[in-house]
Amino acid sequence: MTAPTHLQEPYRIRSKNLDNGKECMTSNYLYRSTKLIQEEDGSYIVEPVERYYMFKTDKKVPKVGVLLVGIGGNNGTTVTGGILANKHNLSWNNKHGTQYPNYFGSLSQATTTFLG
Repeated sequence: MTAPTHLQEPYRIRSKNLDNGKECMTSNYLYRSTKLIQEEDGSYIVEPVERYYMFKTDKKVPKVGVLLVGIGGNNGTTVTGGILANKHNLSWNNKHGTQYPNYFGSLSQATTTFLG
């Protein structure tokens, strides 16, 4: 298996299946598979199947979002709340004065914390 390579400098793709336009890249892909059909007499027919796909990829990268699967749990919502509170620079008042967000709650409330 080949180790992944992260390219830092610009690169070009050379392929007969790629149309490299100014705003997007369009790629044609042929998916090949096999279909197995059972006849009434119990014999089988193997039939090759081909399906053509066209993929279009915009060159301008939009804002990237993160999908947190299972966010209904306490850890997911606490981390997300902390990230958003820090991002939007939220503050609130309580009997001790003005409070500002930090990431300590997620660490201190975790079931197990390894130190050292």
